[in-house]
Amino acid sequence: MTDAITLFVESEVTPGKLDALKDVVGRLVDHIGKTEKDTLIYSWHLNDAGTEVRVVEHYANSDAVLFHAKNYAEFAKELAPLRKVKKFNICGTPSPALKEAFAAINPELFSFIDGHFKQD
Repeated sequence: MTDAITLFVESEVTPGKLDALKDVVGRLVDHIGKTEKDTLIYSWHLNDAGTEVRVVEHYANSDAVLFHAKNYAEFAKELAPLRKVKKFNICGTPSPALKEAFAAINPELFSFIDGHFKQD
């Protein structure tokens, strides 16, 4: 078993807001890269139509997710009018504190079964 937590977030881009979304995401990714040592993967993906985004987030543990949530807060305010979150999945074994912190958004939880992880 692992303490790692993976988040998958599916969103719709607000019509006419794609360029603004890309600007905020660029600044956000740069900020996370400089400030979050336990965020192992943080990547945004856009469909060909430019109407939907998927975010893949992989963290060392629940504490890293909680740190990210606080660190991300100012960007969340900027992103809110630019996209509508449709689905939020938490994969792994989240701590009680992580479950409580995300309870209001009602994420779908997926328990860890098994996996293969490469390390440097």
